Amino acid sequence: MPRSATHKVDSSQFSIELLLELQQPPEPFTPGAPLFWDDPHISAQMLAAHLDPHLAAASRTHAEIDRSVAWLAEQLALRPGTAVLDLGCGPGLYAARLAARGVRVTGIDYSRRSIDYAVQEAHAQEMDIDYRYQNYLTLDETERYDAALLIYGDFCTLAPALRARLLHTIRAALRPHGTLVLDVSTPVHRARHGLRQGWYTAESGFWRAGPHLVMEQGFAYPRQQSFSTSTLWPRPAAR
Repeated sequence: MPRSATHKVDSSQFSIELLLELQQPPEPFTPGAPLFWDDPHISAQMLAAHLDPHLAAASRTHAEIDRSVAWLAEQLALRPGTAVLDLGCGPGLYAARLAARGVRVTGIDYSRRSIDYAVQEAHAQEMDIDYRYQNYLTLDETERYDAALLIYGDFCTLAPALRARLLHTIRAALRPHGTLVLDVSTPVHRARHGLRQGWYTAESGFWRAGPHLVMEQGFAYPRQQSFSTSTLWPRPAAR
């Protein structure tokens, strides 16, 4: 169950004491920065990662998404007119493929840049997809959808109370006998990929434009069967 926390630090306050503090495991499910994925630079990097057909970072590769959508259509008997709710839809990679099959899709995401892109693409392709810039925890609908999707481990990042709240929200939004499809990270996945621990410098990168230093520290929580990654990129001191 992954959790990421990010911190911006003024380099004038950068110290060994701060490094030691940041190496202490945070409480499980400590919230990250509010509206983190709406950061102007980071959201642009995230959208580029989504749209790279060969990159399995923000999304799976596009070939994998094609296979996933075909599997979903078969397993859920998705026919033209079936109503599907895509939670955390990003730039609409799954939603657009489902809509091309005649499925009526509602996509919800809390990244304004991703939703704006998805809306523009839907208009360009003349697809009738209902995209919404919204925190899916605030969804308030009743018996409207035949299926709901929560893809790429989103469920794992939520604290237990928020998971229960989301499941209740989805259950209310689904029609009787509706289906929820989600995926999760597992201890096997974490053992395969390990915990991030190290640092690197970049002239420009995912976290910010311009030269910067990135430090990453991973933490494991065996009791909760979860893990987290803290990322720190110092800001230059004011001149």
